[in-house]
Amino acid sequence: MALFGKVLKSVVTGDSGKNKNDVKVAKIELKKAKLEQQAEESQKIKEEITNIVKYVGTNIDEIEIQIFNLESETKNLVDAYQTSDKRTQRKLLVTIDEKLPYLYLLKSFFSSLSKAASGINMPDNERVFVVKFAPYFYGNDVLQEQKKEDESIVGQFKEMGAELASEFVSTKKAFSFTDFMGEYGTTHKIAMPDVQTNIKMFKKTYTQMVLAQRENVSESNNSEDARSVRCPNCNARLLEGQKFCPECGEKIITTKLFCTECGNRLEPGVKFCPYCGNRM
Repeated sequence: MALFGKVLKSVVTGDSGKNKNDVKVAKIELKKAKLEQQAEESQKIKEEITNIVKYVGTNIDEIEIQIFNLESETKNLVDAYQTSDKRTQRKLLVTIDEKLPYLYLLKSFFSSLSKAASGINMPDNERVFVVKFAPYFYGNDVLQEQKKEDESIVGQFKEMGAELASEFVSTKKAFSFTDFMGEYGTTHKIAMPDVQTNIKMFKKTYTQMVLAQRENVSESNNSEDARSVRCPNCNARLLEGQKFCPECGEKIITTKLFCTECGNRLEPGVKFCPYCGNRM
């Protein structure tokens, strides 16, 4: 805000020379500040998506029950809609429009989560979608909340000049859940989406992600064990710098030993190198 104020003040005064340079510098600093802010926000969103993937993966059984109930209720309404007269259809449509959009959003949501679990980079708009839709699983009506938020923003900017508002509103297309509703969002087609296929795909990629993380932890622990020092008397694992074994009281020789043949670090007291067999 301070940088923008400096730029605006310089432009309004119309001063030449030094003020023109000030405007140029202020614009550069403003752009730099925006880029830093975007990078920070991007990192926060990335971390939030990681947490969402873990939450959904851990609670997938309960979530599937929640989705199954929504699918069953909506399918009954859609089936009734397709076999009813025009008057009944209009009545049914009110309730259908409260439930069907969520199924299309769930389909997109699990597709996006599969990408996140697989480490595939997503466009900014898709990452924002994942973060904004996740509260649905806590019982929040995210569509209604976005509608209220949009109305609030519009009301605020009605009182501001378009020129000033453009400095704060991104030129990129504003986020909308409708962009992630597939054919329902574009044509308002009353048909059931295939959510289950995307759920299965997420469960598969999430399992692969968890297994890969466990393998990395195991490899890290094995590597740490290979580098750790052990007591020559009782083989207890020692922390670096300890002079006496906490298990048996053996005095520890802290001098670091290395094999003269292969160069690997050795534990005190060994007679042969365990890596190349060289006699010490």
